[in-house]
Amino acid sequence: MKTKLIIVSIVLFLGASIFVGCKKVNDKLPLNPLKNKIGYYHNEVLKRYFANNKNKFKSSNNSNYRDIETKVVGILAKLDSSLFNKRDMESNLKRSNEVLTKLGIFEKYTNKSKSKSKSLLINNNYFPKIIDFLLKNHSISLKLSNQLKKINAITIQNTNSDAKTLSIVNELKNRSWSDQDSKFVEAFVQVYDSSYSFWHNKTASFKSSEQVNNAETFMLADAAGGLYGLWLGPVTSIIEAAVFSTIEYANEQQ
Repeated sequence: MKTKLIIVSIVLFLGASIFVGCKKVNDKLPLNPLKNKIGYYHNEVLKRYFANNKNKFKSSNNSNYRDIETKVVGILAKLDSSLFNKRDMESNLKRSNEVLTKLGIFEKYTNKSKSKSKSLLINNNYFPKIIDFLLKNHSISLKLSNQLKKINAITIQNTNSDAKTLSIVNELKNRSWSDQDSKFVEAFVQVYDSSYSFWHNKTASFKSSEQVNNAETFMLADAAGGLYGLWLGPVTSIIEAAVFSTIEYANEQQ
């Protein structure tokens, strides 16, 4: 009897030790290490992309969705291959492109000719399509969907300054959201803020303030891409934000 009690005690002790040990290890692991750096990496990708392609935007190849996507994936893989696994990125982008094709966005971005519109994403009403997809996919609530569509309408009306629209976007953080909505609000606002800083940087080597006439549409395109990509995780959020942004810029330059 004593022997059984001793054995049971040893097993319980070892089990408790393993549990505590695992908990200590797990506590040290970062929780979604990229969730607060989506905007940061978005800007890092754009810096590197434009540095390597600043004189090539007259070419139609540089406004092609798939070509830009491939370059963005390559940039991220070089930045940190442990965070940005090329195979994983390509797998998620395959799923993403299937959705964008159904929404009519991928085809338009891939086979576009020169557009008379100042913005492919905004003036073609693609952002509401993305919002509707996320709503139907149960990624965001109707409440958040309505707020995002209001921001889209404000951008189309173009009656506010960039700074005023930036303030309206940041007000989203002050509202009460579910945990799920909060993730998408954080990504959207984070990318919009980073995009604002990027497109208003007059020292950027690839552009001047005269060359960029539609910064408000670039910022919304960036944030829309970040919002959309998040349904597949923060890495895809970074990629789509950068791709949407680059296509908007390329469209203006042609």
